[in-house]
Amino acid sequence: FEGYKIYRSADGGVTWGDRSFKDFEGGIHFVPLAQYDLVNKITGFYKTLPEYAWFYLGDDKWVPNRIALPKDLEFLQRGDSVNVFVDRDVINGLRYRYYVAAYDSGNGIIGPLENTAATNPALANNTVEVIPHAPLAETSLEDVRVVPNPYVIANAWEIGKSRELQFTHLPAQATIRIMNSAGELVRTIEHNSGTIPSAASWDLLNYNQQLAAPGLYFYYITSPLGETKGKFVVIY
Repeated sequence: FEGYKIYRSADGGVTWGDRSFKDFEGGIHFVPLAQYDLVNKITGFYKTLPEYAWFYLGDDKWVPNRIALPKDLEFLQRGDSVNVFVDRDVINGLRYRYYVAAYDSGNGIIGPLENTAATNPALANNTVEVIPHAPLAETSLEDVRVVPNPYVIANAWEIGKSRELQFTHLPAQATIRIMNSAGELVRTIEHNSGTIPSAASWDLLNYNQQLAAPGLYFYYITSPLGETKGKFVVIY
């Protein structure tokens, strides 16, 4: 064991990062979101075997953020703690997958090995799927946002899911009316918490279940906390 690598996917596991590279045999690898390496003077790129010279072993930096775990868990010993990584570069409402890969340092005969992500996050303990969301609005609607805005078909929001635009920072109950640039009512959404209590989704379909045309749209939200309005753009 040499360390951990943390990878993130915004497209259901099709890709695992914003940056990728090829090894000497043409295989594609992704740059991890974060990497933590045991402090043991084994650093830099693995160079014993040329075909593994692309494999980065780390920089002798271990996880700086650690927390103690509750003592009522049977498998824990006194003083046990866990390493913690916090991802703050996310979009509320977008579904992400994360996986933690443990890797070794190689032995001069076999290059470094690294475990892969599970195909189904529900069946493995190194891969999870999560949807970040903002806290519920409790005093006003001033933080309500439409994401993404502008909405562009074929961006990360589209991959692996139906078309979806979200209203975030909502209170537990709200009514959202969506109108086109001509002032015509396109859709009304009744928000009553749900899977993501502070967000409501619009599938870009109108009352007739037809795909809404590209252009400028306006929204008007009413709730027990008051009212707010705004606009967003849909681009095809």
